[in-house]
Amino acid sequence: MYYKKIRELRKANKLSQEELANRLGVSRQAVSKWETGIVMPDINNLLKLSEIFNVTTDYILKEAEKSFSYYPIESKPERKIETYKLVALIFLLISILTILTFTTISILQPHEYQIPYEGRNYTGLLAYWYSYVEIRIGLVLSLTFFVLSLLTLVLPKKLIDKIFN
Repeated sequence: MYYKKIRELRKANKLSQEELANRLGVSRQAVSKWETGIVMPDINNLLKLSEIFNVTTDYILKEAEKSFSYYPIESKPERKIETYKLVALIFLLISILTILTFTTISILQPHEYQIPYEGRNYTGLLAYWYSYVEIRIGLVLSLTFFVLSLLTLVLPKKLIDKIFN
């Protein structure tokens, strides 16, 4: 029941009824009535109680399925990687793999390329560059994604929010 939890939370936090009443801006008698189950605290006082004791209002109001014990809300924030940083990391890895693939293909194929009607011959990387338009577009896009992903990972969150909002 809620009144047992209020009493247990107050004692666990080493507060007297008077000290709790002062923090809430109510009388000591009001706290006493809450702890004996005579009166239930109103919603505003329930919210204040949950903040003072660092628990949810559900914890105060709901009956425990197991034996009663004090479980505070987790006070340490979990360290999570932001979604945009995860996406940037994935794009960075994909762009690196794509750049390596294009570079490897360019080394292997073609060895020579001639532009018709101009009389120019190209070999090696230039032959590859001039022979495959798709590869040029892919390489430019990969390099663009690489730079954007790298900037997204390096720049602070506030600056990224400012850019995209």
